[in-house]
Amino acid sequence: MRNRPFERLEPAQVARRSGSPTHLAGVLEPTAATVHPAHLARGLRRVALERGVRIFERSPMTALDRSRPPRVRTELGSVTAGTVVLALNAWSARIRELRNALVVIASDIVATVPAPERLREIGWADGLCIDDSRMLVNYYRTTLDGRVVFGKGGGALGYGGRFGFEGPSPRARVVEAAFRALYPSLADVPVAAVTNLLVAHERMEESLAYQITRALLEHTPDLVAVHKAAQEITLKSAVLGSPVPFHPGALRYFKEKGVPNLTVVATDVGDAKRARNVADHLGAPLAIVEKRRIGNEQRTEAVNIIGEVEGMNALIVDDEVDTGSTLVATVDMLLRHGAADVYACCTHPVLSGEAVQRIEGSAIKELVVTDTIPLPPMKRLPKITVLSLAPLLGEAIRRIHTGHSVGELFQ
Repeated sequence: MRNRPFERLEPAQVARRSGSPTHLAGVLEPTAATVHPAHLARGLRRVALERGVRIFERSPMTALDRSRPPRVRTELGSVTAGTVVLALNAWSARIRELRNALVVIASDIVATVPAPERLREIGWADGLCIDDSRMLVNYYRTTLDGRVVFGKGGGALGYGGRFGFEGPSPRARVVEAAFRALYPSLADVPVAAVTNLLVAHERMEESLAYQITRALLEHTPDLVAVHKAAQEITLKSAVLGSPVPFHPGALRYFKEKGVPNLTVVATDVGDAKRARNVADHLGAPLAIVEKRRIGNEQRTEAVNIIGEVEGMNALIVDDEVDTGSTLVATVDMLLRHGAADVYACCTHPVLSGEAVQRIEGSAIKELVVTDTIPLPPMKRLPKITVLSLAPLLGEAIRRIHTGHSVGELFQ
């Protein structure tokens, strides 16, 4: 056992040990133990007092002076010591030196009424503590009096060390529903209490991804947010203002490409602001495709080009290319108005239906996209250039960890 900290369990063993057939697989950590937090605190207090440690209770720290020696201030006085050890858990995020390394997430908990007989019936009466390793973990255990305590991560987040979501849980129904789904045999056992607590996570995995997404969305309205639920992937575009609507690498790509006599083209009046920002960064003039509605239908048709494109190389900018119909129609209109070569740039290459065939058969010189949506080999045409988001995300990670501005990436 010394060399095997984890013991793999078969599905039938997992169901028997956990008391639920909904668990599909698992491992057992036989050397682990669960500890009552209040008993742990009392035990630490007793040992500390036995060793001559002075304990000041009911005196929360209000400020920490970074002096030499450091001083801890409270409402009733202050304590000066050679070394200060902070045991703050989630409240560590209020310390400026630690703030950029932590993200505080509320974790919500429900507790049932005592039901020891029901736990014995389903085989979960040995005090086993369970972690359900999802992206935001579920965790549950039984108590000495036969309750089930079920917790679920993923509640409210606290920014900059500011959080005020202690007390009654606003996610009671969500947490209870998760418990009921995992333990349908306990559907008639009432929930007696609901609360939440604060958990400080090192800024990695989902917490870091959240911070990166939040920071990037403040500056890039076209960044895609991907939510995976079962086998379904839903794409949502953020509706936030931004001075620079595209991946900065796309702007840099066209600057380095040095296309002469370049004009930036908006596919309609509604996209003019986005295209104007791109044109300003590339030092190019702007042209707009004028459209009109067809009768009482929702469809529109392009009728004119506002701006000069004759003899110019045109760059069409858009947030996404779906079926490719609008893109190809815009290319054809630009060429009819005397444009030389036509390029296009978008953030999300959806390329549904016959989009690839339309683009391949069109007169477009080059379509530049990002990898927010992976392109399979059959869609990677020679005229499609894919720019990676990895450098942008990597630099955003570095800046978030070091406390530097993410906005400067888009200047």
